[in-house]
Amino acid sequence: MLKNRGMDMDSYEYFLERLSWNDEINFFYKGKEYWMVPSGNGWLFYESGPIDEQYYDSWQEMLEKIRLDGKTIKELWPKIDG
Repeated sequence: MLKNRGMDMDSYEYFLERLSWNDEINFFYKGKEYWMVPSGNGWLFYESGPIDEQYYDSWQEMLEKIRLDGKTIKELWPKIDG
């Protein structure tokens, strides 16, 4: 297990920290790849393939509103591959 400043790099907390740094993040859920990308003054969220981008004013708003199978990223975290 990788650690960064004592933090598990696979943890939800590290994921949040990376978002706060404006890092571009991709992850896999149920065989599909998703992206969270800083863009201008906000964030884009989309699934790889035919792009259907969703724009949010902040990464916090993005995490509040995104639902995959009716659940938040935090609720699905144990099933997400980074």
